[in-house]
Amino acid sequence: MRTHVIRLVLPIATALAMVVGLSSCWVAQPRACASWPDYVTTAQMEEAASDVVVSDSVNARGTEEIFGVDAAAYDITVTETHEGEIEPGSEIRVISTPDSCGTNFYPEGDQLGAAGLLRLYLIENDDGTFQTLSPFDGVETIR
Repeated sequence: MRTHVIRLVLPIATALAMVVGLSSCWVAQPRACASWPDYVTTAQMEEAASDVVVSDSVNARGTEEIFGVDAAAYDITVTETHEGEIEPGSEIRVISTPDSCGTNFYPEGDQLGAAGLLRLYLIENDDGTFQTLSPFDGVETIR
């Protein structure tokens, strides 16, 4: 009887160990969770930005991974440059910086989803792509 129990328990224990081991492969990897500065004034945003541009041509174009999440990305045609080296008439790729701390990456809405003439306060990330200052600051509606 003892041999019969061991023959039954051993395969079940082995299968259970495999399932537990494999389940660790499916665990979501932790994401970066940034602490965002609060830009109270336009002057503070200008100081923090590497580039400040104006555009009325903001077109959603897929996503880009940043902070471990797929963030909304846009192709933007620059009409005016207030700060930085971007030439008016240039088309640039801009990532709408997500808040990766929760499940809603744009808790106050995606800033770049606004219509009209926009002033964008941008920083250039390590990949050479521009992004808004934070999920909450970096886009100002002019009209």
